[in-house]
Amino acid sequence: MDNHDDSDAASFADEYSPTDGYFNRRDHPQDLYVESPPTSASDKKATEAAQEAAEQSSSRGQGQILRARESQSHISERTPLLDTRHPPPTYDDAIATGSHPPAAERVPQEPISCSPLRSELFVVDGNRPPESMGGPREYEDVEPVRGYRDLRRRRDFSTLFSFKNLVKVLCFLGIVTMASWVVGVILGSDPRNTPDNENSDPFTDLPKAPKVLPPPWPESCALRSSSGSATVAYTNPDEFRLIELIDKYDQIESRVNGRINILPAPKEQQVAITADISYTVSKPFSIKQLDHVKTPTELYIQLPTLTNPYFARRWNIFSKACISITSTVYIAPETTLKNLEITSANLDLRIDPKLAMVVVNSTDIKLTSGHLSSRSNTAISSFRSRKTRIDLSSGSVSGKYSLLDLLSVKTQSGSINIDVEPKEADEDDPQPAEFSASSNSGSIRVMFPTDSTIPDREYHTTINEKDGSVSGSLIHGTSTSITSYSGSISVDILPFEADPGRTTLRTSSHSGSQAVNILTPFKDAGTPMKHLQSSHKSKSGQLSMSYPKEWEGEIKGSVSSGSVKVIGEDIDTIREGKGGYLYEKGNGESSMDFESNSGSVRIRIG
Repeated sequence: MDNHDDSDAASFADEYSPTDGYFNRRDHPQDLYVESPPTSASDKKATEAAQEAAEQSSSRGQGQILRARESQSHISERTPLLDTRHPPPTYDDAIATGSHPPAAERVPQEPISCSPLRSELFVVDGNRPPESMGGPREYEDVEPVRGYRDLRRRRDFSTLFSFKNLVKVLCFLGIVTMASWVVGVILGSDPRNTPDNENSDPFTDLPKAPKVLPPPWPESCALRSSSGSATVAYTNPDEFRLIELIDKYDQIESRVNGRINILPAPKEQQVAITADISYTVSKPFSIKQLDHVKTPTELYIQLPTLTNPYFARRWNIFSKACISITSTVYIAPETTLKNLEITSANLDLRIDPKLAMVVVNSTDIKLTSGHLSSRSNTAISSFRSRKTRIDLSSGSVSGKYSLLDLLSVKTQSGSINIDVEPKEADEDDPQPAEFSASSNSGSIRVMFPTDSTIPDREYHTTINEKDGSVSGSLIHGTSTSITSYSGSISVDILPFEADPGRTTLRTSSHSGSQAVNILTPFKDAGTPMKHLQSSHKSKSGQLSMSYPKEWEGEIKGSVSSGSVKVIGEDIDTIREGKGGYLYEKGNGESSMDFESNSGSVRIRIG
């Protein structure tokens, strides 16, 4: 038998035996424990076998540690694992008797290390001081265990370059390439870098010869493709009609914009009228064929035939085309037409007031979405049309226009801001000068001359406004009517003659204030105004009227909740109070009626 110390074996055995103190008696109340009845020898053996199986299953991972300790302590196979002289008691005996043998002294352990060949084998140092079971063990110089984590990391690294991820990378690169191409095309085709987008003024920079002006290109349509133009001529027409009624959904969905210019012809032009038409379309579309219809007196502008690339149709890219159209009409000086008509669904219209032409009957302008402007650097307009009718849907009207027999301006949602220049009546067929302006939701500003030569004729003025304000200066002749439902009224009115006979002047508003200033008569200043019938009414707005000292007559009215104040020379107060208000001035037959429900009234004479 080998000579060795059995204490080492006993210490290894006692470390995981019931005698290490783990099963020491606890200080629990005694009534919670029930003593086991005496058992037979067979029952004890069965109990020991069950406990042995449980200990073996719970300490499978500890077997390797025990083997490492045995090899390091040079324990041979003949060395007994337990001290046979004092075998440990069974679990039942320990509980029954309450006696516990002294726990064996623990063997110090060295830090656990990992074998390079077998990662599951741990080496324990026998010189390590005792450890308590109350806290975690502190290991020094623990080498990371290689195994499942390394294998999983290698698998994740290889999965990164799998076929599925490779396809994703290729798709991403394709998208980036296409986006770069689109950005490059847009930046390379910026219309702001092209000479076609010059801010030329067709009214001041007139061409020396008929040519196509560059079409206006909106900033929202950054891509330009192809352009095309055509020129038509009319030798000596009796009338002229220019019609553009392009349907935006005719071929493909399109955004149509542009302008029609009516300009004086250069001296080199031999015919009465020439018209240039210019088209520009956005990428990737292109113009295949220009389409327009010419008759002896008419020009129809139509949508050109476009070509759409296959890839754009296949992938529905650039499905909406931007089309810009410019039509420039040059009219020779002293050209006389019976009628002039311009109708457009998508284009703006600009008329040069220096246009020296005469329209005997009427000029009709109808624009659906375009704006109308007519501006001049001179004080006199050369364009003469006996009757001019302007009807716009959503565009605004601005500029200077002549008033011969009729000037009618209507808008649905656009504003009106114009200067009106009265002209002489026709000697062969004298007619009153009628001016009318109306708008549903846009403001109206009309300026008649008040300090220059005004033709001696009969004037009729009518202004109707629904949701906007009315302002400007007007000429009062036979009749003047101004109505605004929810907007204010602020006008200067010039009576053409002091006492031409009975004339009427009316202003009315629902919820807006009024400021009406009647100026000294243009003709016969200083003569008493004895036959002016005026009326000023407002539901909830303030009324403020100022009349010249030439006015003579009666002032009467009523106010529900506001105050009334009348100021002036030679005014006699007849009645003031709940029964109404009545004032008189001079011996004239003029009358001024006022009415206000909740606004104050201020009247000044002189």
